[in-house]
Amino acid sequence: MRSVVFDRWGDPDGSGTWEHHPFGFEVSRYSTFDGVTIPSAGRAGWFYGTDRWSEGEFFRSEITDFHLVTEAR
Repeated sequence: MRSVVFDRWGDPDGSGTWEHHPFGFEVSRYSTFDGVTIPSAGRAGWFYGTDRWSEGEFFRSEITDFHLVTEAR
């Protein structure tokens, strides 16, 4: 997985008009923890895939530690 994109209902411009807008998450790094490789960093926001993506980004994430739990609970 490199990215996830979908239309999200919202008003990202603050105009008072709600409608569907492109929204996405872009993976920027993978890491391996306990033998499992996962997307470990990325960014999300409005207008993914358009020339407005840089202004729509509002969330960045980074996973720095992960432990696989294999026992039944």
